[in-house]
Amino acid sequence: MPKIGEIPMDVDVPSTGVELTFDPSVDVGIIVGDTYTTYAFPVVLNDGKASVLKGGKKLLSAIQAAVGGSNGPVKMRVRCVGRGGLNVAWNVERL
Repeated sequence: MPKIGEIPMDVDVPSTGVELTFDPSVDVGIIVGDTYTTYAFPVVLNDGKASVLKGGKKLLSAIQAAVGGSNGPVKMRVRCVGRGGLNVAWNVERL
């Protein structure tokens, strides 16, 4: 069991976006709720800190489109437009 300091923090995505690296070869967490599913992507921030980017089907689709068929780590900029529920739109661009 990990110690409290070993558990990565969630990424807080500002409206300006955040640059991070995602490795498509790592496992993505799947959290099944009563009404929707949340996906937890292990990422590395620009400062080298491990973190977790969480979102629903829209984030999953945006990351899948940006990663494509890559086998190695992919650097990307993630932006979130809107807050909460069905009003969220994700912009994920490969750098």
